[in-house]
Order: sequence, then structure tokens, then C-alpha cells
Amino acid sequence: KFFSVCREADCINVVATQSFTSLVDSLGDKTVVETILQNLVNKIWLRSDDHDTIEAAQRATGKEIKFRRSESLTESGKNSNYSWMFGRSVARNSNLSKSVNYQAV
Repeated sequence: KFFSVCREADCINVVATQSFTSLVDSLGDKTVVETILQNLVNKIWLRSDDHDTIEAAQRATGKEIKFRRSESLTESGKNSNYSWMFGRSVARNSNLSKSVNYQAV
């Protein structure tokens, strides 16, 4: 509650921690830690190996997983010939396959 009230009194707070997990361990409640972080307006995130810290930084910066879509179309046939009557190639036993891939970027 202190952080939400002290802004009205023009107080400047500097809060430093090594990881989200260390705050949860110190305060004992994840909801309290999330509330404190929401009340801190400016945040500077440095490199961390802590999974919860990385997720909190991604949520704060709006990072999301996006996917790139790629399509491939393959056509093959046995005994293919050019048909002068139809003006195109024709094949007996022809195959057509389509492949769609999604890759996280």
C-alpha cells in the first residue's frame, strides 16, 4: 500500500531485486509481489536466468510468441506427357500435396 500512496506525496522510490522469485521468497505471496510491481511505474530489466523474472519482463514489455506461416505445394506424376489436344502436360498416377508449416519467431 505504501508504494501506491507515496506517489501522491511526490516520493521517489528506488527498488532493486535480483529476481521475481527472490521477491516471492522474501514476501511470501506472489500476489503481493505482482501488486508491488504494478505500482512501480518505471522498470529496468537486466539479463536474468530466472524463468519467472523473464515471464514478468515479457508481460511488462508486451512480448508475445508469433508464428511465421509457410506453404509448399508439390505436384508429381508418372508417365507424364504433353497433350497437344489439351495444350498442357497430363499424367497418369499424379499426386498433389500441400504442406503448411508454422515456425515460432
